[in-house]
Amino acid sequence: MQFSKPEELEMNPLFTTVSSRINEKIDRTFSDANSLRCYKSFLAGGSTAANAVVNLCEVIKNAWGGGDETKALRLIKLFTLLMLFQTFIWTDKQKADTDESENVNLSAIPNVLSLFDDNTEEEIKGFLNVYKQFKYEIENKTHMAHLGAILLAMACQACGHPCLDWSKVEFPIESSEALTESAAVIDPSVIDNTDDTRVLWVCRSKGVQAMFKYHEEQSDS
Repeated sequence: MQFSKPEELEMNPLFTTVSSRINEKIDRTFSDANSLRCYKSFLAGGSTAANAVVNLCEVIKNAWGGGDETKALRLIKLFTLLMLFQTFIWTDKQKADTDESENVNLSAIPNVLSLFDDNTEEEIKGFLNVYKQFKYEIENKTHMAHLGAILLAMACQACGHPCLDWSKVEFPIESSEALTESAAVIDPSVIDNTDDTRVLWVCRSKGVQAMFKYHEEQSDS
């Protein structure tokens, strides 16, 4: 798979600090070369995407403000899991989906969350719902219209600005109206922000490029 060279964005020192700490935890958690390469590539992509959204997405930039390590950690966690989910989707396309392969895939979610000291049942369920939405939109060719709004809301919440009452969101979301007209919406200006949703997918692409670059470099070393 070929990717164009990504536009370089200077990495915010907060993301560098947090990413280095998680990298060290990966070293302590995993011993085999394949796991180290995979989880570190997810982190490389997640850190790059997180850094991009606070530079390029206006609503997230506003919620980020001056930033701090807590916000950086939450954003890196969100986009590291997005890298993982993207890998799940590619894996599903390459082989027949079975209950066994699905279970192996999903077991990686609490593995990633444990790196961020946040593998609670509530958090695992929340990210399983995001993956459910991702799969739904791939299978139904929605052009990621609904998932983009969900990720934008999650990124804003990671920066301290809640946009949705997640207890009132039913997954998978099958139409924009099902979300925007529900009692779940706290800040409709974020949920309806199609410009920043498009920018978020550009940031996701930067993350995917970084993930592939890291994985390929480590495979060649």
